[in-house]
This record gives sequence, structure tokens and C-alpha cells, in this order.
Amino acid sequence: TLCAPIYFSILAVAVTFVSALEFAYVYSVKIVVGPNAMPQEFIDNGNYANGYYYLRFDPMMENALVWHVIIWLYLVQIVIYLGYMTLAGVFSEWYFSEWYDVAHKKKVLKHRCPVCVSFARMLRFHLGSIAFAAVILTLIRVLRGCVHYIESKTKG
Repeated sequence: TLCAPIYFSILAVAVTFVSALEFAYVYSVKIVVGPNAMPQEFIDNGNYANGYYYLRFDPMMENALVWHVIIWLYLVQIVIYLGYMTLAGVFSEWYFSEWYDVAHKKKVLKHRCPVCVSFARMLRFHLGSIAFAAVILTLIRVLRGCVHYIESKTKG
């Protein structure tokens, strides 16, 4: 039971790492606009025999970067609430379990691995609720980010 938050933390780090790789790829995609007049400092250096090209962002990739950030926020919300729901199931199973002895000193759990059973129950019955809540929370975070951006632009 105590290792469950560690598993979800590892999952969150893995999702963030993969998203960072995707962000780096999308950020690195550029369009070659064409050869330009070579600046004088390049000509003096002599290392640019093949010419000088101007690169700019692909507008499609800029839009893809925005959507990658939104999807990353969504996946982070899902991972966070997977952990919350699994631990809530474990705690509820302990709370509603029977007492082992008459003196009420030890409880008997129904399952050997309450984390696995709670995770399976969460996947079967509650994953849609978690996904819907993550959509709502992601929209709220995006709207808060837009309002913060507008506020920072109007102040300064």
C-alpha cells in the first residue's frame, strides 16, 4: 500500500519525459525559407562555404506545440487522479473491512493486494469519470493561463 504513490510518481515522470521529447522534436522542426545574403561576419570566417539559409518555424508545428502542451496537461491530470482514486479505494477497503478478533485489535482485509484490486476496480468502473474530470480541469487550467497571459500583456 505504501508503494502505490511511488508507482504513480514514476508514471508521472515517464509521461513528462516522453512529453519533453515530443516538445523538443516539435520545437526543432523548421522551414528553410531560402538562401539569403550571407552576413559579412560569416564571409570573413570562411567556414560557411555551402551558403547561409534562413530558418523559421513551421506554423503547423507551432499549433502542434500548443496542442502538445494541452494534451500534456490532460495526461498529468489523469495520472494524478488515477493515484488519488486508487488510494481512496485502498483506504475504503481497509475502513470497511471486518475486525479479526473481538478485542478490535486487528483487521482482516478481503484481498491480499488491496492496491491491485483497487487499481483494477478504478480502471473498470471509474476511468471515464477520471477522464471527464481531467478534461474539465485541463480546460480550466488553459483558461486560467489565457487570462493570466492577457493580464500580463495589458499591465505592462
